Amino acid sequence: MEVIPIGKSVIFLRKWFVQYGEERGFIMENIIDEVIRRLQSELEGTAIGRQETLKNNGQKRIGICIHHGDGCAAPVVYIDHLVKKGWTEADIAAYVVDTYYKSHWYSTDLADKVLKDYGSNKDFLNLRLVNYQKNKTMLDETPHRLFLDLAVIVVFDIPEMSGVRGVVNVHDSLLKAWKQSFGTVYRQALQNFHKEKSIILNMREVLHQCGNFPGTQGSLPMYILSNPGFTFGSVRMLDGEAIRKFASQLDADLVVLPSSVHETILLPMTERVDIKEFSRMVEEVNATEVEPEEVLSDHAYIYRRDKGWSYA
Repeated sequence: MEVIPIGKSVIFLRKWFVQYGEERGFIMENIIDEVIRRLQSELEGTAIGRQETLKNNGQKRIGICIHHGDGCAAPVVYIDHLVKKGWTEADIAAYVVDTYYKSHWYSTDLADKVLKDYGSNKDFLNLRLVNYQKNKTMLDETPHRLFLDLAVIVVFDIPEMSGVRGVVNVHDSLLKAWKQSFGTVYRQALQNFHKEKSIILNMREVLHQCGNFPGTQGSLPMYILSNPGFTFGSVRMLDGEAIRKFASQLDADLVVLPSSVHETILLPMTERVDIKEFSRMVEEVNATEVEPEEVLSDHAYIYRRDKGWSYA
């Protein structure tokens, strides 16, 4: 019989308690309370609290919010994944302190200035696609426009400051602080969006660079659509000029598979394409291979050169 070291036993037991304790809500809370108590002695002059953040597709993250001074901006260090891994309170607190000091948020009020100054920072606005149904709670306070079964929101890319970057959804309270209408902000974001280039790559070439993948020879041509950074690049579906041009080059209508919020897959529409089967495939892949926070939609889309967009 294998002898399990004490350290492994403790980690195993912590994971077990967290897993079953979360159902009642007290194990996670006790750990977070202890982490906050330790941080209060480590980070004097700050206000430290627990923050639950609703991420994409209704996914909740739990973090430690560290507020310094009178500014409105404060960093949040997410720790729920560390709790689930079985980290001790001391290790989690040390991680939070290290992350906090590396970010240099404690020594700057630039984030506040950026969030309050619309005119000087409007070039950092951009668009993002999210699933409408899965984000209805967030969308109640976030102005948006509809596209297929998706919502188009405006995001504000906080420019890098002392090694820190951030992205903020433009919600009602931010519009109020800026004294701007959603229409004005959306038009500016759309203008910035069109300055960025859509990237379309041949899937076969991408797979070849990653190694030999069986079954790719002679297969239906497939392409990847994203942005230059391949981060939240599914929004390039809104680039009508690029989509029309690409469909014209293929001389075909397009099937678009939402592989994640970061990219979509394009392939030419043919008589043998079963769009409902593609939707079933997308739904299965989303359920088994894609992180819940990165799912865009369970629908396959169709782009027809004469009619525009639709979905199955």
